[in-house]
Amino acid sequence: MPEALKEVLEEFTRYVNNDIPIRLISLPEKKLVGRSAVEQYFRPLMDEITADMIDEERVKVRIDQDFTYPVHSDRRSAVRALVQERVQYGILSHRWLREGEPSCKELIKQRNLSGPGYEKLQRFCEVAISHGMKFAWSDTCCIDKSSSAELDESIRSMFRWYRNSAICIVLLAQSTSTGDMTDDEWFTRGWTLQELIAPKKIKFYDNNWEPLTRQDNDKNEDDDEHILSAISKDTGITTRNLLRFVDPGPFYIRERMGWAAKRTTTRDEDVAYSMTGIFDVGLQIAYGEGGDRAFIRLIEALMQVTSDTDILHWKGQAALLPHTRALPPSPAAYMVRSIGGSHPKDRFAMTSAGLRIKLAIFPSPLISVDQEMGIATLACDVAGKHEITLKVEVLERQLLNMDPDDGCKWFIGVFNYIDSRAGPEIAGVSGCYLLMTTSWSSTDWIKVSTKDAITFDMKGTVVFEEKYLRTVYL
Repeated sequence: MPEALKEVLEEFTRYVNNDIPIRLISLPEKKLVGRSAVEQYFRPLMDEITADMIDEERVKVRIDQDFTYPVHSDRRSAVRALVQERVQYGILSHRWLREGEPSCKELIKQRNLSGPGYEKLQRFCEVAISHGMKFAWSDTCCIDKSSSAELDESIRSMFRWYRNSAICIVLLAQSTSTGDMTDDEWFTRGWTLQELIAPKKIKFYDNNWEPLTRQDNDKNEDDDEHILSAISKDTGITTRNLLRFVDPGPFYIRERMGWAAKRTTTRDEDVAYSMTGIFDVGLQIAYGEGGDRAFIRLIEALMQVTSDTDILHWKGQAALLPHTRALPPSPAAYMVRSIGGSHPKDRFAMTSAGLRIKLAIFPSPLISVDQEMGIATLACDVAGKHEITLKVEVLERQLLNMDPDDGCKWFIGVFNYIDSRAGPEIAGVSGCYLLMTTSWSSTDWIKVSTKDAITFDMKGTVVFEEKYLRTVYL
């Protein structure tokens, strides 16, 4: 066997058994098949791939905003691309009906195959065939939801399955034209966020299964029908990310949380689960744990792999968990000003005692309190060098009644300070927490919830003494 073919077959086998859905609909007979049948069908196409084709694929480049990038990082990536070009399937993105969607077992047994849900599946299969597909996938019937293991794998893999599809067929069941398409409920749901950005090729259809545009691919750089700009305006996702979301991973946390902030899910936990592919983090699926706990587990997973300071910068009430009140409950908390910069990962970690974090802590006694509005005015003594006045709206208003004479002290804790040769420095724009404790030596620190994220600008950097640095548990 030629070395190139051996290389191709190894990648082909790995790809089919790991990076495409567990089962697909074989078209046009609408029969569910597993990966082995898919592998058998596409195997002859692997013989087409030659060593010269691999070499040509290897040197491909992409021009993006006047910069030239290699398309493939290594030879294996080039081989994978050639394999993926041939292992094709269509994938459906849609809003579920309240009832009547065909299940995996019903399709296997060929029972109860009637009604609006099955009619939708039939139309999808017809459209997939019209795009040259031999296989298709729909979340309604291609996942055996009675198997917790299969459901877990499917949810964890779904971003990758949409990304690897040859075409994502989107049914906008409330739309009749490009003029009203962004009003469709599809654009407001949690799971459809990844279904919008992950695929390389998307085709939108209206409520009568008619294509909404004349374009072959609605992710089109030319975008003659200007739908991407309308989608970008409505969703807050840049057209660049809509066209080519090339870097799933723990990056641009504030921006990506903003994409999900106004979306809703039927199950609270899905707010977190639907974002794992975008951030490329693993999260065990545990329906019943509650939305707050699921989202905190997402934040914990991100904290293990990111140094993006924005993960600490959020507003509003904290998630209600027994071991911490220092982490947010949803993506909406991250709709704040970016403070930029990075934060060494060893400065913070989740523990059984709460969020362990190293902060630059400065005394900030109360100047005045507006009990009716819940606004506290604080005089912040920054490293004994500058005094700034902060006004913050405190959400836990009962804390404003605490008597300083009883030992209650207020502080701000800056988390994006900089380590420099001269010593620790306050950054140009500082993000900080409002803290309360009864004593500097106390281990009982409280992060006070505020309506807005707290920032201040020192108009330059300020070096401060190490004595202001303290590791606390929140």
